[in-house]
Amino acid sequence: MALDLGIESISKLPLDRRAAIFIAEGVLMYLQPTTVSRVFAQLRAAPVDKMRILFSFMTRWVDGTKGFRPCSWWIERWLAAQREPFSWALEPPAMREYLAGFGFDLMEMATTKQLASEPVRLEGENLVICEAG
Repeated sequence: MALDLGIESISKLPLDRRAAIFIAEGVLMYLQPTTVSRVFAQLRAAPVDKMRILFSFMTRWVDGTKGFRPCSWWIERWLAAQREPFSWALEPPAMREYLAGFGFDLMEMATTKQLASEPVRLEGENLVICEAG
């Protein structure tokens, strides 16, 4: 079910009390950090016995930038033209602690490069599975 996470509440979703999986692939990196925090807080508060979340996020690099490496002027121009700059990113080693702050346990994290069946030239996008602790 689609939901505009920037303005709508998770409570609008018809969740099964027994178990739910929430997928936000290619979404969170475009939201403001406060909105991402609100989404995780709402998911943790959802009345579900077993909640899993599958999501992607962009890497915040040591120099403070976020996005793909090597930098791709084509992708950056395209994102700017689409008015979709990356807003939320995190250093991958900080993800476990970030999720724990909302009551989630990191189950698995991988880069798209690790998961690709063919060589990937750009790095920076990560995939995560976590569940309510």
